[in-house]
Amino acid sequence: MGGSWGITSYRHDDAFDAVDTSVDDRDSSVQIFGGYRLLKYFAVEGRFSDLGDYMLTTDEVSVSFEFTAWSLHAVGIYPFGGSGFDLYGELGVGTVAREIKYREGDGLNDSENTRLIVAGGGLRYTPPKLSSMTVLLGYDWYRFDVRTEDDGRAQGIHVTKIGLQYNF
Repeated sequence: MGGSWGITSYRHDDAFDAVDTSVDDRDSSVQIFGGYRLLKYFAVEGRFSDLGDYMLTTDEVSVSFEFTAWSLHAVGIYPFGGSGFDLYGELGVGTVAREIKYREGDGLNDSENTRLIVAGGGLRYTPPKLSSMTVLLGYDWYRFDVRTEDDGRAQGIHVTKIGLQYNF
């Protein structure tokens, strides 16, 4: 089990280019996770992620988007002998919740849940003399579709993170 903190980048695939907009697409993320290492090279992990708040501003309205996600991951692990270092890669599925809050204008708020795919990887270090603690540096890509007036649009959030894991 463990947790991580990261810097996020919201990729909206030009969803807001139709109007004169300003998009604040950077924030931070907090993740809490737990899992089980089934084999030397394979583990499963469940995760809750607060993926940040982002702001869209036009001449008429300001809208904030808040994203949270629940996901389940398959994790491949490649240890480097007895050094304590290992590379990991992960692929996960889950659901993302998007809260939309209008700051001005009609004041209507909205929310939606949609499926999501997560891919990521990174480097971990477990000190050989302290095998109960692991430090990790990683990157995650959360990919999902959001509802628009015309159709769904592919969007994503990229997370660069540092974390600490407690090993039972």
